[in-house]
Amino acid sequence: MPVKRDELITCGFDIVKKIDKRQFLEIEFVGDTGIGLGPTLEFYDNIADEFKTWSLKVEEVKMKDHLGNVTGSLDYKMWRNTQDNLLFPSPVCIREFSKESQQKIFEVYRLCGTIVAKAMTDDRQIDLPISPLFWKLCLGSQLSIFDYEKLDEKVFKQLAFLQVIANKVEELDQQSPEAEAKKQQLDALNDQIQVYCPYFYLPMDYQHIQLVQDGLAKEVTVENVQDYVDLVLHFTFHETVKVQIQAFKKGFNEIFPIQSLAPFTQSCSNEEEIENMVCGAQPDDKEFTDKEGLMKNIIPDHGYTKNSDQYMYFIRYITEMDPAFRNQFIKFLTGSKRLPIGGFKSLDPKMTFVKQDLSS
Repeated sequence: MPVKRDELITCGFDIVKKIDKRQFLEIEFVGDTGIGLGPTLEFYDNIADEFKTWSLKVEEVKMKDHLGNVTGSLDYKMWRNTQDNLLFPSPVCIREFSKESQQKIFEVYRLCGTIVAKAMTDDRQIDLPISPLFWKLCLGSQLSIFDYEKLDEKVFKQLAFLQVIANKVEELDQQSPEAEAKKQQLDALNDQIQVYCPYFYLPMDYQHIQLVQDGLAKEVTVENVQDYVDLVLHFTFHETVKVQIQAFKKGFNEIFPIQSLAPFTQSCSNEEEIENMVCGAQPDDKEFTDKEGLMKNIIPDHGYTKNSDQYMYFIRYITEMDPAFRNQFIKFLTGSKRLPIGGFKSLDPKMTFVKQDLSS
C-alpha cells in the first residue's frame, strides 16, 4: 500500500479501511523505489514515533496558573510516561472535552489499536512500549492503589500516606474515644494531610481535571480523605481513560480478539512478554558483544568469508559499538529499532555481509 512519509497518521486511516487481516501488510513509500519487508518495518517504526508524539489543541479547555489566571488552551498529548518510561494514556476529561475533540482522540486510539494488532499478527515489531497497566485495563482488570506505583511513584507515596491516614480515621470512628481526645487526634492527622496541601483535582500536571465540582477550591481533610483517594484512583484508571480504552480495543479487535492476550497479564512475570511481542526483544548487551554468536548469525557472502579482514572488522565494530547507537544501527539494517525476539538469529532473512563491485 502506498504511504506518504509526511502524512503517516492520515495514510494510516486509509490503510485500515483496506487491511485484509488474513494477508501480510506490505508498505511502499511514495517516491521511494524500495518495496517489501524493509519499507514495511520502517512504516511501523515511523508511525510508532507519530503515535508517541501525537497531540491535539483542545481550545475548550483553558489552563490556569496557581492564581487562577488563564494561561492558554490545553495541549493534549496522546501518552504520558509511566515510572518505567512506558506509555499510558493521558487523561481525557469528558466533562470538559467537546464531542469533536473526543472523537478525534477516539479515532487516533482506534487506529493505534488496529496498527498494533496487525503488527503482532504479521510478526512485525512496532516501537510502542505500552504499559502493562493499559493492557490490563483493556482486558477488564481492576487496578488498585498499589498499581499506581508503576504509573507514578511520587503520587503513589502520597496516596499511600493519605490512605494510612484514612484508615486511622476509620479506626478512631470505630473505637469511639472521648470527644476531646478524638478531636486532638483528628487535628494531628489533619496537620499531616496539610503537608501535601492536596485539593480535589487529579495530581501532578492535571489540575484542569477536577474530581468534584469546584475541586480546585476544596481541600482534602480528615472528613473526606478517603473520598479523595478513591476518586483519584477512579479517575486515573477509569473515568479519564475509558474513551481511549474503548477506542484501542475496538481497533485491535478488528484484527484479532484482544482478550486472547489475557494470559500475558495475569502475573508480574508475564508482563514483559506483551511488550516483547509488540516491540521486539529487550535490549541485551550479549547480543552485541558475543563475537561467536554474531559470527554464527551474520553470514559473509559474495566475495567474503569468515576469514576476510573486512568481515572481522565489521564483527569487531559491532562488539565495540556504543550502546546508545545500537537502536539506530538496527533500524538502519532492518527498518525497526529492536531485534526480534531471539535476537540476530531470529532475523529473517539472515543478515549478510557481501562485497559490492563498484566497477560494475
